[in-house]
Amino acid sequence: MRIPSLAGALLATVAAPWCVWPQSPVTVAVFNCAGVPHSILAPAVETARRAFLCARIESRWLLCGAEGCPQQLPAGSYLELFVMPRLRAPLTDRADTHPAGYAMPDTFAHARAYAFYDAARMVAERTLRPLDVVLGCIFIHEAGHLLGLRHQPHGAMRADLDAADMDSTAMGRAFNGEEGRKLRAAVNPSPKLRAAAPAKRSEQRPDETR
Repeated sequence: MRIPSLAGALLATVAAPWCVWPQSPVTVAVFNCAGVPHSILAPAVETARRAFLCARIESRWLLCGAEGCPQQLPAGSYLELFVMPRLRAPLTDRADTHPAGYAMPDTFAHARAYAFYDAARMVAERTLRPLDVVLGCIFIHEAGHLLGLRHQPHGAMRADLDAADMDSTAMGRAFNGEEGRKLRAAVNPSPKLRAAAPAKRSEQRPDETR
């Protein structure tokens, strides 16, 4: 069943009162290199913001153009998320998959991820879900990787986008309890963790659509 964009927004609004107020802010700069219309990008970002809010994490999502952000970026750490038109070169030799996103937490000055707009449109057509909801789920998934989460069989961190998991994410159930604890620890680490040596670079395989 297709869920209209307005209905998806209403579902997220209904779910919001059940979410605990967040404690730790994180900034995500979204660079629109694919020319995604504001009418799609803005609700996608709002879907992502609500998902992290329900994990008790306040997130600030800045909408930027391909050349940069009109808003001033924070002096400290923040996440970068580049929305690209398509993937230029294959990340896998599997012919039956098409990456929807890719996270690179340790390569650039700021943890960076990519979301591919053509893949989002393919998933929207296949699952009969609104494009803004699909794109928002990709944002959530890749930001989750940048904050240390790995793939899971269900929820927003599922490797291949599933309609039921996207519906749950739109209703505020993107992460389970353990994932929420890991996210909060990543955003607001204990003094002991802050004093520890940087973690080794992790290998991340592309997130796929089928």
